[in-house]
Amino acid sequence: MRWLLIAFVVAGCSSLPPKEALRRAEENSRRGRLDVAAKFYEEAADKLKGAERERALLSAARAYYEAGLRRRAFGVYQTLFDETADKSIKEESLRRMFEIAAAFVEGRAEPSWLGVNVGWQDWGAERLAELAERFPCLPQAQRAWILVGRYWLGEKDYGEAEKWFGKVLREAADVEVRQAALFYLAECCIGQVRGVDYDAGLLERARKFLRLYLARGGAQAKKARERLAWVQEMLAKRELKIARFYINQGKAEASKPHLRYLIKEFPDTKAAEEGRRLLVEMGK
Repeated sequence: MRWLLIAFVVAGCSSLPPKEALRRAEENSRRGRLDVAAKFYEEAADKLKGAERERALLSAARAYYEAGLRRRAFGVYQTLFDETADKSIKEESLRRMFEIAAAFVEGRAEPSWLGVNVGWQDWGAERLAELAERFPCLPQAQRAWILVGRYWLGEKDYGEAEKWFGKVLREAADVEVRQAALFYLAECCIGQVRGVDYDAGLLERARKFLRLYLARGGAQAKKARERLAWVQEMLAKRELKIARFYINQGKAEASKPHLRYLIKEFPDTKAAEEGRRLLVEMGK
């Protein structure tokens, strides 16, 4: 009986006149029930036109946003952006859409109706990618390219991640954003490495990106140096392995170019120490 009563009340409120819907929206807003207020603002907007509809939609979007219902806010802001000719409303709507999508990509969550926090990173990545493609000249788009690339990097979809980081290098004007892309491109290469015998090309690319990143300075310099040390050790081991192959085949002279290259290019590696020892034994 209780659920029937609730259903009856909800059904009875489903087609309020705009004036009454706005009154209830404002009343709930004053009481801090922003999620309820937003629904009444939306209901009023459905029956209004022109500037009145825009004001109701804007109030709904802001109420959803403040209530923490960011996906609902995104949808209303999107409707507003597409419908309005008001420059200030367009700017607010676009700014909020970028902000909301970015928040989800970065792993933030909004409470569900069960009170459980659910991270909608994939939803945020899709929305952010759409916005960045639609408005590539905006400053927010450059940061969006990085965030979308990082999302795909985390998903281990290295091809998709490289696409976005490469776009940053080609098109972004912001120097810091371009620097970040170099670091993450190196991460894409490293993430695909299965072993030095197969992935020397990936290691060389990672080395190039990391050296460029460190040469120009970067916020993640310490981590980049650690990554570069690992990459160089892997490449050095490859040269040492080739040199040892020739030595074991009785072709010591053929091993020397690899040992010299190893010592010259990767002097601080353990493999270089072994290379020096082998050259000494062979009398250089």
